[in-house]
Amino acid sequence: MTEREKVIKSIKDEIAMYDSFLARAGEASDLAPVIQKRKQDAEARLKAIQAPPEDVFEEIGPQIRARQERETQRLYGLIPKISPMDVPYITSQLGVTGTSSVSEQMARIIRVDPNQAPWYSAFIEPLSDLMNEQERQNQILRSLKTLSPNLGPYGEKALSTVRSALGKVGTVDLACEHLRTAIQKIWGELVTQARSTGKIAVDKRFELRKPLHRREIAECLSTKYVDLGQLEEALETISYLYKELSGPAKNPFHSDLEYLRDVSTRWKLQISNLLQVLGV
Repeated sequence: MTEREKVIKSIKDEIAMYDSFLARAGEASDLAPVIQKRKQDAEARLKAIQAPPEDVFEEIGPQIRARQERETQRLYGLIPKISPMDVPYITSQLGVTGTSSVSEQMARIIRVDPNQAPWYSAFIEPLSDLMNEQERQNQILRSLKTLSPNLGPYGEKALSTVRSALGKVGTVDLACEHLRTAIQKIWGELVTQARSTGKIAVDKRFELRKPLHRREIAECLSTKYVDLGQLEEALETISYLYKELSGPAKNPFHSDLEYLRDVSTRWKLQISNLLQVLGV
């Protein structure tokens, strides 16, 4: 069995679990919406991984397969345990590591020049379609405001400047700058909330790029409903994106709209996942 076939089998197993649950939902109707959303996420991943050529997939397949199979195994132990149901707990757990943690890893690993790889658009399109839904963007903004009312304007500014740049009435560098600023402000809010727990020094400066700092903040914010490992992973992915956005944000001559589509899709995937991990 090739690496692609192994990943496809794992995603199909995941979708089968969602189908099985939805078929017998009944009293679990409160969980049906989140199960349905997770199924759509998995179907987007299933479509996306068909695009890269076999030689590319054989190289990056083991990394993607390890993450996908770990998630599928986690769900095997989670979804059947629905009687008696702890709906808030299951909802919080199903809300994390959807399209973002698996497909964002694929997008980060496979990021190439679309002009040199005609299959890339077929890879990123299902992920982009999933995240470009207006409701998903609205959900991101609602969740940001729930995390802190001060974060809403930064999310709105980031998304609006991306739309302007893609419509050729704004610039790519400004859009990247606002995407990066939103990440910075979200991290700052998490640090503030971590400090409020009294578990860390109030005068210590925490940096998103430092793994030990991310872990300290994650440990402060982890609860029964906020998994430490999932939160660390979400913070790690946004730290990579924050660093990646630095160059384009400072380059007024950066005008690659394909890059902006790609990076803004990944921004939405990552921010959505982080907010789901945090349960907001």
